[in-house]
Amino acid sequence: MVSSKLSNLVMQAQEQMKRQDYRGAIGSFSMALELEPDSAEIYLSRGLLYYLLRDYPAALADYTETLARLPDNQDALVQRGMAFLRYGDLTTAIEDFTETLRLNPDHETAYHHRAAAYAALGDLPGAIADYGEAIRVQPDLVELYYSRATLRYHVTDFAGVVADCSAALQRGMQQPSVYSTRGSAYARLGESENALADYTEALALDKRDFSTYYSRGAVYLHRGEYEQAIADFSQVLRFKPEDTAALYARGVAYEHLNDFKAARTDLKHAVQLNPEFVEAYLHLGLVYRKLDKPKQAVEQFSKAIALRPLPLYYRQRAEAYRQMDDYGAAAEDEARALVLAADSV
Repeated sequence: MVSSKLSNLVMQAQEQMKRQDYRGAIGSFSMALELEPDSAEIYLSRGLLYYLLRDYPAALADYTETLARLPDNQDALVQRGMAFLRYGDLTTAIEDFTETLRLNPDHETAYHHRAAAYAALGDLPGAIADYGEAIRVQPDLVELYYSRATLRYHVTDFAGVVADCSAALQRGMQQPSVYSTRGSAYARLGESENALADYTEALALDKRDFSTYYSRGAVYLHRGEYEQAIADFSQVLRFKPEDTAALYARGVAYEHLNDFKAARTDLKHAVQLNPEFVEAYLHLGLVYRKLDKPKQAVEQFSKAIALRPLPLYYRQRAEAYRQMDDYGAAAEDEARALVLAADSV
């Protein structure tokens, strides 16, 4: 009689799980445990349901009950590790994943999630190594390549980023983020043509990706293709009108095109939004010099110097003083620049 009722409750819970009635299934498994309190399998199933409902303490309790009865159960170990990971106990999560891998050195899920835990702890080499092991076990699991690529970018392994993103794309992960990440790696490698091609492909897939517009604009700016750079930075500003980086970069592009009034507008807006934007003060000073407004140029260079007293800023202010025929102040700034340059050697 008990066995029949237990079977019916387990079957009922399984049907509820199929309908995604997770709370109902938890109730059925709980009643089943009253009949069979030593069932590791029922604790494991209920633990999964608690995990899916993001009730991680309850999930951890059930996985621990499972392991008290089946200490080497890999499903319980890896699922408890995942619950610890979600709960923020990264060190204990790593312990569970490591124990899983001791039992089964080819457990892809354990490698995958231990990599995530290592990354969250800042151990990027450890995370990259685990993604490599996960790829060894499951070479066609495309998301592993992109996950490793993002970490390789942070450790400046840009050739590795290109290789992993290319592997992801070859396996069908045709997503704008993959093209954009590979484009950024190409840019850091100095391969601007490839970078532009990837950024353009990313934007064909997502025309509202303002960060990729910015990245492509930065490559155009570096290449001296200022009109294309302005077009991309303008797209960024359509989505984020107060993006100081885009305002600054577009201002610099206008400056290179000798459109000094447009440059002044963007650079002034940038420093209004961020009063500590030292590079914007520098270029605003340069623009005022080109507009034959040396007094305003001195003001901007002075603000840059107050934030970061570099030899370059003193030399630029000296040039502005010379425009004003104030040769004494210019000589003082040149002397300061020489002292700072000597001190930095």
